Amino acid sequence: MDELVVTLETQLELYRELLKVSKEKKDVIVKNDTKTLQRLTSEENTIVGKLHKLDKKRIGTMFEIGTVLNIPDREYTLSALCGLLQKSNKRDYERLFPLTDDTRSVLEELKNSNTHNKTLIENSLEYIEFSVNLIRTSDKKFYDTRGEEIGLKSGFFDAKQ
Repeated sequence: MDELVVTLETQLELYRELLKVSKEKKDVIVKNDTKTLQRLTSEENTIVGKLHKLDKKRIGTMFEIGTVLNIPDREYTLSALCGLLQKSNKRDYERLFPLTDDTRSVLEELKNSNTHNKTLIENSLEYIEFSVNLIRTSDKKFYDTRGEEIGLKSGFFDAKQ
C-alpha cells in the first residue's frame, strides 16, 4: 500500500504542476506570445511523460493489491479500493482517500483550464483566418520588406471549405 500512496502523491504533485502550466498558458495565449507558448507546451509534454510512467506503475501496483484482496479485474479502481479499505483498514483508507479526492479535484480544474485554453486558441485561429481572408479579398496591394509586391495566392487558408 505504501508504494501506491507514494505513487499517487507523486502523480498529484505532477498534476498540480500541469495545472500551473495550463494556467500560465492562458495568459501567454492571450498575449499571443508564441515563444513562451512553445516552451510551456514542451514543459507540459515532459510532465505528461512522467505521468504516463507513473500511471503504468500505479496500474501495476493496483493489480498486485487487487490480486491480494481478491478484487475482480474489472474493478481495479481507486474508488473500489477505497470502498474496500473503508470497511477493512481505516489507516490505509485515511491515507488513500484524500489523495484520490485531491487528484480528482485537480484533474477537474485542469480539464476546465484546458477547455478554456482550447477556446482561446480556436478564437485566435478564427481571427487569423478572418484577417487573412479580408486581406486576400482586398483590392489593395501588399509589399514585402524590399518593397516588392506580394502576390497573395487564392485559397491559401481555405482548408475548411
